[in-house]
Amino acid sequence: MLNDEELVRGIERTLWAKSEPFKPLWMHLLETGIIAQELISSGCFYPVGKELSENFNLPREEIINLVGYIGSVHDLGKCYAYFQMQATDSEIAKILKENNVPIFEADKFRHELYGCKILKRIWKETGVFSSDKKFRNRVAEVVGYHHQGKTRKRYIRWS
Repeated sequence: MLNDEELVRGIERTLWAKSEPFKPLWMHLLETGIIAQELISSGCFYPVGKELSENFNLPREEIINLVGYIGSVHDLGKCYAYFQMQATDSEIAKILKENNVPIFEADKFRHELYGCKILKRIWKETGVFSSDKKFRNRVAEVVGYHHQGKTRKRYIRWS
């Protein structure tokens, strides 16, 4: 059995975002952030970037960076072990099983809702967007709603 540090090193590159065909989570997040920045800086969403800049009273460059950042964290909720175990034959599932990592089942788990919840917690604890709690929550909610129309029953409860 691996110690915690070895376990984290062992799974960080095996976390998946897409199972068919396999796409590592880190790659999916990075690509999404880059594409979002391109679309808002010089692509078809250029007018949206201008509008966001005016509405948030932020320079375009900051909006472009923010959009890239949001794109890069949008699927962070896929790190949750229960989600990762859905690809039962994946390398991550094997590592989690071999190391007896507890898998907490979540009724109607939605990765985007979990991502929203965990980002709010991380950003609060680390001081990201600390000057404006409302803004911090709104940015997290963008992550929480990136699959609009899916079942939105509830967030996972943390004790």
